[in-house]
Amino acid sequence: MRRDTTNKPVITVILSVLVLLVLGAFPAVARADTDDDDDTATPTVASPAKVEWGVGFRLRNVRIPKGLLELFVDRAPAGVSSTGFGIEGVRRKGNMELILGLEYEKLIPDGGTLSECQSDTAGCIWIDKGDMIPQDEPDLVEFDGFGWFTIDFTFAWRNQFTKQLALRYGAGIGIGIPFGKILRTDYVCTTSDPGSCFQKPNAEHLRDEEKGVPPVLPVINAMVGLQFNPIEQVAINIEIGIRTIPYFGMSAGYFF
Repeated sequence: MRRDTTNKPVITVILSVLVLLVLGAFPAVARADTDDDDDTATPTVASPAKVEWGVGFRLRNVRIPKGLLELFVDRAPAGVSSTGFGIEGVRRKGNMELILGLEYEKLIPDGGTLSECQSDTAGCIWIDKGDMIPQDEPDLVEFDGFGWFTIDFTFAWRNQFTKQLALRYGAGIGIGIPFGKILRTDYVCTTSDPGSCFQKPNAEHLRDEEKGVPPVLPVINAMVGLQFNPIEQVAINIEIGIRTIPYFGMSAGYFF
């Protein structure tokens, strides 16, 4: 026979309230007894959360999809996928963390190095926004060790699920310092197929270095993920986010 369970939530709430009332009565009785014995007793003040300092490392895969690059150019041969690494220092108080991070990544599209462009010219043909080949001239774009080094501050907060597991999220800001070179060579094409493109005779720009890269780039941080604490002093973070460039990765730290 199917039992009627419609009143179970109501009963549960009532029982919970009764338990809380009973539990709350004991401190009240204890305080009353203390007041009778000693009128000079002082109330207990909760101690503030202690400050902890930690150091750690991070490992992240940054990704710039080809479609995102093509918001700025008409044709990008490939997207960027690169694994970066860094170190970080953390100041933690309660559920809040202040993180100083130093990180390094190469930012080279797949197949875009000097040697790869020499073996596959069509794989390195970039077409500016609004241009069409063969009417317009594209560029052969090669990346010579191009990447960046970043310094960033992030504020992060934790919502504890259990003693060992928490939701972690935050945002921050920093700067990125580019390094390496982006080289352009003027090309012309005979058809709309990038495979028909070849170096322009007497080209004005023969492996000319791209001058449009600023010396410093802004780094805007936003991330969300999970934090695991296998022991009290160790934190392992799995996260996704954006540091001007989308990424996913992990970090681990030790607190003193």
